[in-house]
Amino acid sequence: MLIFIYAGQLCVEPAMKHCILFLIVWPCVASPIFAQKVAMFETTFYFEDAVRNMDSIRVGHDTAANYSYNPEFGESFLNTPFDSVFEVRGISS
Repeated sequence: MLIFIYAGQLCVEPAMKHCILFLIVWPCVASPIFAQKVAMFETTFYFEDAVRNMDSIRVGHDTAANYSYNPEFGESFLNTPFDSVFEVRGISS
């Protein structure tokens, strides 16, 4: 790596310029590869019972989703029994 100062300006050899450019551009290009998918449409429904216990369900739509299980959108199976206070669950039929 050859870096030197000539007449008050920082000079870098051509191969190093490409390396610096790569290090600046790569994080911008690679970040969507590792990100969780976001649905095209998403909204939250809030529920409340007579005793003011609250729960919510997040519902969304995307063309890449299927009709069963979509962990890439943050879905997870609920294997636990219903809460004894107040719980809302949704199902697609």
